[in-house]
Amino acid sequence: MLEAMNVLGDDPRFKWLIDKSRAHENAWRPTILAELGRIPDQEIMRAAAEEICKHKLSTRQAIAYVRKVRGVRKQPDSGMLLRRLFAAYNGFVAEYPEISRLDIEFAVRLFSLAVAERLSEHEKSPAPRRRYHTNGGRGG
Repeated sequence: MLEAMNVLGDDPRFKWLIDKSRAHENAWRPTILAELGRIPDQEIMRAAAEEICKHKLSTRQAIAYVRKVRGVRKQPDSGMLLRRLFAAYNGFVAEYPEISRLDIEFAVRLFSLAVAERLSEHEKSPAPRRRYHTNGGRGG
């Protein structure tokens, strides 16, 4: 964080991230500054900070953006996958609220079986496999 404050602190373009003229808690964003401080090249740090300020990214968005700039990816885990699955489920149910519980449970069981089969195939042969499609294998 100190590195980013030293590089960005007096430049008015970054006032959204660090505003030394104000003393209240929203005058600076320490989590974003800490992530920016991990960028070793000062010009790249300034460019990333400028994008963050221009779009007023949330802390989560800014951290993801800086990590992308740095070439760092979060390691996937079961929680990350579960959040994505729930997001897909919630989106589908919001779009089709009339779907029955029976149809939901049936789709989830089929999905679980298809994933288990896919994992078994992958263990036998690490070569890439076609994605599963529910439309008769016609893609999309």
